[in-house]
Amino acid sequence: KYELDYVKKLLWPSNPKNFRLGKGVHQLLDYASRKFGLNAILEAADDDIVAVWRVIHQSRWCELPIIASEWGFSLEVGRFWIYGRIDRIVQEEECINILDWKTGMGAPKVPQDDWQTRVYLYAVYEARKDLKLDIQPEQLRFTYVQVKGHQTVEKAVNYSMAMHLETRQLLEETFTRILMADVYELPKYCPDQFCPYRKICGITELLDALADEQEPELEPAFALEDV
Repeated sequence: KYELDYVKKLLWPSNPKNFRLGKGVHQLLDYASRKFGLNAILEAADDDIVAVWRVIHQSRWCELPIIASEWGFSLEVGRFWIYGRIDRIVQEEECINILDWKTGMGAPKVPQDDWQTRVYLYAVYEARKDLKLDIQPEQLRFTYVQVKGHQTVEKAVNYSMAMHLETRQLLEETFTRILMADVYELPKYCPDQFCPYRKICGITELLDALADEQEPELEPAFALEDV
């Protein structure tokens, strides 16, 4: 995706319909955090957006003191810059909790190894003075809040100084590999099911080929002579 966007400069836009639900829910949660009147917006919003918003809005996560909502960051890592936007940062007892609302795709299976988890934790700790936070890495936590039916389920990752230093090293190494690469190989797995390049990058064909190679030959349940 980096190659197609920034090297070949195709810059194909994603289909906005893929993000309708998530975008609508995030906007409502942000407006509510700012104490905006929502009656007219709720009347005009799609039913599924309102339903998912109500599940999160009525959960304990929206009762916690808010440090920042839809917090955008730009962060220097060595000679590189990373940019992002965090759904919400809250105070939970002695812990600062970074919340990410999941309204469509679920949380990653191994959240502590996911780039989003790593980068968001790293960014908040690096920008702690801007956020007026006097904390140690061990006081930080990242929580995916996913809507399932009429309730929320969570996956949380606690931070540490060791994880912070490791993330910085991983970022610098990854950026360097990207810049020095002559060939951008396809990954074995692509987590972005809405990527606009999915039909042309070759990942679908690669996954189909791998599936064919790994498909086991079925043994007969019985011998012919037993029939």
